[in-house]
Amino acid sequence: MKALSEDVAMCKIDFKKECNRGAVSIIIPLTGHFKHVGLSVAKIKENTPEVYEIIFVDCRGSTPKKLRKLVEKGSNYQLIRAGKGVGQTECLNLGIERSVGEYIVILRDPVMVT
Repeated sequence: MKALSEDVAMCKIDFKKECNRGAVSIIIPLTGHFKHVGLSVAKIKENTPEVYEIIFVDCRGSTPKKLRKLVEKGSNYQLIRAGKGVGQTECLNLGIERSVGEYIVILRDPVMVT
């Protein structure tokens, strides 16, 4: 696994898109189906040779402790707390705004990556 470096994270601010070429931003809007999220993250880590980041967007306003700990462990994980009553589209837009990758992948939280 390759984590996003600080240089890549600065691309968004500096608008130097060439430094994040090939990087993948995986956005997971969290709607309460947390059962497979940990396993999916493990599989992404195991099977993604590209530089990537995972952005979790909490669309309900309550993030389970287990998921918060997972985010704290990974330097390439972000957690955005959108708050209660925020719709799926707004959650996705928040994740996309924070992403620095050249490519964006959207995973729904009930989906299990294998």
